[in-house]
Amino acid sequence: AASQILQGIGNTATVCDEVFENERARFPRYIGPSRILRPYNAKDAAMAASLRVHEIEDLAFSKEEKSKEVYIRMFEAQTGNLVVSNLRLMLLPDSSLLETSEAKRRLVKPILTMLWEDVKGFNYIANNLIIQANNTGDHPQLKFSTEAKASRAKQKLEKLQGEFGSNKRGKIAGAITSVAKGLRIKINMFGSSASEMSGSKAVSQADEETGEQQPPPGIA
Repeated sequence: AASQILQGIGNTATVCDEVFENERARFPRYIGPSRILRPYNAKDAAMAASLRVHEIEDLAFSKEEKSKEVYIRMFEAQTGNLVVSNLRLMLLPDSSLLETSEAKRRLVKPILTMLWEDVKGFNYIANNLIIQANNTGDHPQLKFSTEAKASRAKQKLEKLQGEFGSNKRGKIAGAITSVAKGLRIKINMFGSSASEMSGSKAVSQADEETGEQQPPPGIA
């Protein structure tokens, strides 16, 4: 009987270990750039975890630059949770606050992802916050419960844009631009050389057909 009890305790412990390994009871504590340890905030922890799960997919960012992304804050709207980092804005559905399993969080797809570089500005009409985008006519909207909340969100986002709006796509974008520019120069040089060669060849063929011989350089 004693051996059966011990076996039962062992089985329970094994099951608990597997649960704790696969399912967290809560998100890891978020510690901001100031490195000051503050009371645990479940919402900030959840949104910071979302940034890690939904990594920036833009190929212009290097792995090192992606690793330097920092969670700043979130805005709770009726249409979802707007997560703000030093590099982008990301809108997630409300269910993103509930899933503590990383595997399940990957199934919660962002409604919107926009780099700060692509944000022109913010506006609001009634209780709808409008994100004005550069280079596109698509202006995403977030619905808040009141007009006052939409107005406050606009003011805070404009302040954040003043701080992070100058952040551009990463070093890889600059490297790609340089390579493309170099290739264009080489193509142009090759095109000019090819034109000169074809012109010289055409003149030589004409001389052969007429039987005339061009004088050497310096002789009129």
